[in-house]
Amino acid sequence: MSNCKKCGAEIIWARRAEKQIDGSVRIVPGARANPIDARRFTDGNLVLDSERGIYRFATGNEQEMAEHGGKRLWKSHFAVCPGADDFRRNGKAQPL
Repeated sequence: MSNCKKCGAEIIWARRAEKQIDGSVRIVPGARANPIDARRFTDGNLVLDSERGIYRFATGNEQEMAEHGGKRLWKSHFAVCPGADDFRRNGKAQPL
């Protein structure tokens, strides 16, 4: 885990993966590490496997279960950091 250089929040670096039809999870080719906020949210949209260093977007069912069942999901740190725009230059995200 590391900390955001702008707001100091704890972040987890993970690469994007996709859930396959057979239930397996595959890293998206060329995926770069993205900052995932270390806090969990009832309105989050990411499923994180911190041991493997990967995340994927939650399915509608997983999001509904999180909202109504008390399970919490994660969010991209770019979605919650008050200084996220300071890391963007020429439309590209810069490392937190």
